[in-house]
Amino acid sequence: MGAVETLLFDIDGATWGHVDTDTGAIRVEGTPSASSYDIVDETIGRTILTGGTVVGVRRPDLPDGNSPVAALLRFAA
Repeated sequence: MGAVETLLFDIDGATWGHVDTDTGAIRVEGTPSASSYDIVDETIGRTILTGGTVVGVRRPDLPDGNSPVAALLRFAA
């Protein structure tokens, strides 16, 4: 949707699931499967495609150590 200006992500992690291509809604799955993919990678790709900046960091350097990503937004989503 182009709202992400800068995306920070955990370089050591992976979060498996699906991103709805129409709504952007995320469904997280606990383990990888033939029908799931790393949704952090998907988010990185979408950020780059919309002109955003992507920065890889270690999880302790993220604002919320419980989430694999953090973002600075261009506008309210």
